[in-house]
Amino acid sequence: MKKSCLFCFLLLSALLISCSQKNHNWVIEENRHDAYYYYTIKQAPDSFKEFTGTNIYYRQSRSNAIYAWLVSHKEEIEKYLLKNDLQIGTSKFGDKYLFLPDGFFVTQINQDELSYIWDILSSSYAGFAEMQEKGFSKKKLMAVKDSRDFHKLFTKYIDDCHFTIRIRDYCFDKPTARDEGTFASKDPAGTYFEKETQNAYYIRFNDCVSEEYMTVFPSSVLNACKKEFIILDARSNRGGNISPLENFGNYLNNTYYQWTVICLQDNWSFSSGELWHKFGTKDVKFKTKLVGTHSGGVQRFGTGEHYNEKLDVFVYAGQFPMDGLIPDNWLGEGKGYEPQIWATTENMKETLEKLGVVLDDIEFK
Repeated sequence: MKKSCLFCFLLLSALLISCSQKNHNWVIEENRHDAYYYYTIKQAPDSFKEFTGTNIYYRQSRSNAIYAWLVSHKEEIEKYLLKNDLQIGTSKFGDKYLFLPDGFFVTQINQDELSYIWDILSSSYAGFAEMQEKGFSKKKLMAVKDSRDFHKLFTKYIDDCHFTIRIRDYCFDKPTARDEGTFASKDPAGTYFEKETQNAYYIRFNDCVSEEYMTVFPSSVLNACKKEFIILDARSNRGGNISPLENFGNYLNNTYYQWTVICLQDNWSFSSGELWHKFGTKDVKFKTKLVGTHSGGVQRFGTGEHYNEKLDVFVYAGQFPMDGLIPDNWLGEGKGYEPQIWATTENMKETLEKLGVVLDDIEFK
């Protein structure tokens, strides 16, 4: 009887241990779509339970994360999951995902790719002389073997958040700062609209390349200048052409606009989307307010795109230095402009209304 009870106890203990282990194990499913592999979490340890049913991501660059690969990585991902130290990342919209760690995938880089990159940088990159002053050389570049070497080298010599190099599935760019607890706007790409209220003219644009921005925005100043407040909402604006902004500001100066232009920004306002570049200078004759979080700080160099289709290497290295045109209150590359009034998307309406702006049915997303 005692032996029977002991056997039952041992069996029950084994089952409990088995269940406990099962509740703390990873199970991932490898799926295919077209030529790509992607991985779905079917079972996760208790500390990651909320991610069951979601995909596993890998942060490819500052602004891009991927979840699909051209070759299978199931075995290496499963082996890594046993460590239970995945990164919980938050998308720019606030959604949470599980990310493989930086450097998890290593891309081999060959001499032809490095030679092409050297040719582009040495012949057309406005920041090349600065890189050389810091000690960058062709010898150091040609010694690179893989993406880990590349990242280490360019992190040391690049101070330019416009700068991007993509070599097949590997991408290097310089990260920008983030204010804790802030998220990008959820307005879809290419959003542009105008709204008029009792005392304000509101213009929402989240890029500086759309047809409406290029053609409609410059003439919107004719109606906007009749209002006590002009709201230029460039939250999560990744930039583009600055000319329409220059024309808008010049018109207000030339017609002696006496009221207030309020510029809205967030951490994802980049390049020409950082409106303080034009509206925060001493040349502006009207009143201005900068509201939001810090901007992205992507200002030093202008346009310069190069692509080698045969090598599948893309280089974005600005050809025009912008340092002399940047206002004194710029905090630096990757840091941007500090707002005069702190506000996030969630409390933007309340913040502007406290300044006396009538917003009616305008919503901030």
